Parts: sequence; structure tokens; C-alpha cells
Amino acid sequence: MDSASTGPRDGVLRRNRPRLETTVDEPVLLILSDTYAPGWQAWDNGRPVTILRADRALRGVALAAGNHVVEFRYGQPAFWLGLAVSGTTVLSVAMGGVLAWRRRRAAGPDHATPR
Repeated sequence: MDSASTGPRDGVLRRNRPRLETTVDEPVLLILSDTYAPGWQAWDNGRPVTILRADRALRGVALAAGNHVVEFRYGQPAFWLGLAVSGTTVLSVAMGGVLAWRRRRAAGPDHATPR
């Protein structure tokens, strides 16, 4: 650790939401030894910041001098979109099945499909 930082004072390293508190005396690049991936987002003191690719494979955040609470969150937007589309499809198919069943039932036994 260099002299420009007091280093992380507090850190919570959860799998998809690491959180670090630090104080730096001059602008620095905070680098996490986790793999860079497009789904990561970062906040510095509650404000969204850009995640930088560090050393080709790691992720980092530029910090100005001062106190910082940096939080990273991983959320793949494609996953949530796929979940919404899949859920809508399942509900549509289920509703279609219920409506078809109700129509056949309301039509009575004379209109039943022959077996």
C-alpha cells in the first residue's frame, strides 16, 4: 500500500456486492482482484461511477482525494430481461389454456371434441 492511502478501513466482501471504505490523500485507482465483466456496476459515496478495466482482466474505480464508500454490484441485465420474457410467456400460455378449457366447458357436451 502506498503513502497516498490509509487503506481500506472496513470491507464487506459479499459475492455479488463487495463494499469498501477508504480514505485517500490524492487521486488513485482502486483495483479489486476480481475479474472484469460487463454486468458490474459501482457506486462511490452513493453516486454511480464508471468501472475501468485494470491490468486487462481486473476491475477498478478512479477515486479523488478524500473519504470514500465504494460499493460494487453485479446484475446481469440480460438475465432480468430473459426472466421477464419467460414469465410473461408462461402466464400467457397458462391463461390461453384456461380460456380454451372454459370455452369447451361452456359449450357443453354436444360440442366436445370427439376422442
